[in-house]
Amino acid sequence: MHYAIPIGSELWMIGFAGAVVLIAVPILFAKNRDADFRNSLGRFLGFLLLGTAIGRHFYDMYDQNWSISHSLPLHMCGISGLLSGLLFFWRNQLAFEILVYWGLSGAFHSIITPELTRGFSVPLTVEYYIVHAGIMAASLYMIFSQNMNLRKQSWLKVYLITQPVLLVVGPKNHFTGGN
Repeated sequence: MHYAIPIGSELWMIGFAGAVVLIAVPILFAKNRDADFRNSLGRFLGFLLLGTAIGRHFYDMYDQNWSISHSLPLHMCGISGLLSGLLFFWRNQLAFEILVYWGLSGAFHSIITPELTRGFSVPLTVEYYIVHAGIMAASLYMIFSQNMNLRKQSWLKVYLITQPVLLVVGPKNHFTGGN
């Protein structure tokens, strides 16, 4: 059921280009704009990311593919995807740091080596790229448009927070066969 998009294929190039646009355009569009505009643009992005996360459940139910193992966002990108949308409404320093450390490298890796864990379909492919590009976009938007920065020793706090999360995510994925 897994479908790895071949690197360099037409679909890979379209997905990669779309991800770059989704990441770069909001940052460039917000540059030199006032705080109200940047906040409004951020809320729009937050609605897009949260709407995508919620919409995925409706698609899975419509497609009769909703399952505990694959539909619940109990994996690092799923949690980061929700966190990225929420961050636009709830600017929390620790949440931002978690998203940067969890999300930037994981989402970047997912964009350059895409694997659709539920098989290929256009809606799932679009959702995949919106979620992973959105994780990177939220992190970078907060840095470049909202002037958020990582604090000293933030990596250690995120590491310590990650351990109990992995104690939940790991067994859930193991016993349900999820991502």
